[in-house]
Amino acid sequence: MREAYQAALKSVLHVQITQYRDRMGLTQAQMAEILLMDVRSYIDLDHGKSMCGTLSFVLFLLYCCQDRDALLQSIQMAFDKVRGDVA
Repeated sequence: MREAYQAALKSVLHVQITQYRDRMGLTQAQMAEILLMDVRSYIDLDHGKSMCGTLSFVLFLLYCCQDRDALLQSIQMAFDKVRGDVA
């Protein structure tokens, strides 16, 4: 069950973070620097292969996320879908 929630969160964050990077015209290296991530780790995040850690997530929330409420709603919708799929 935990894996399903992690996959849902990874999917939402992948979309949000890459959309922000594209909107701002940042390179993967620049985005990795903002999130205090290794460039290779960011590339994996950018391609949806991995998820960022807590620190990078908080940095994204503080310095990049333009609509935190919308992000949380997206996460809640993804989690609700997991709950519906499991029930």
